[in-house]
Amino acid sequence: MLRVKCSGAFRNNKEMNDFDNFEIIMPDCPDEWIKSNCINRCFTRMAEKVFKKRIDSIHSLYVDSVEKDYKAKDGKEIKPSCCGKKIKSLSWDELQDLAIMFNLREIPLYRDGDLRRAREIAYKQYCTQIVGQVFGKDFNYAAAIDFSIPDVVTKRAEYKGNAEQVLSGQDIGERV
Repeated sequence: MLRVKCSGAFRNNKEMNDFDNFEIIMPDCPDEWIKSNCINRCFTRMAEKVFKKRIDSIHSLYVDSVEKDYKAKDGKEIKPSCCGKKIKSLSWDELQDLAIMFNLREIPLYRDGDLRRAREIAYKQYCTQIVGQVFGKDFNYAAAIDFSIPDVVTKRAEYKGNAEQVLSGQDIGERV
């Protein structure tokens, strides 16, 4: 997991609100995606909980620091919120963590459309890009089996192409 500290400003009801030293905890991702993931997938959903205001838009966001391999204060490893959850029942927060973990760019952004459609896209993306499953034109999401995102995937999930090895235990999580 990454701990990103950022500052900037957002709009709420046409009013500009500055923030500083805001902490975002997110799944590990390639360095070139950190700022983009903070802006598009993390800040709004986390800031609304902290500031108790709806975020209408982000005016600016600056990444002030990034701490890799971040652990909880008690030293325990923190896992992305989607781990161990059924893929068909993921919340918006969990869908965003799934998208960041596997760099699944087609999963809709937070509040971009409806949750049911976002889950369907996440299901297809995970199955095709990570598991390697091929879907026909007659794919029926409602009839598809539900499964949990395994915890072991968090060891090294940020780059696609090795999920089968991670799931089978052949890859212990070393970065390329």
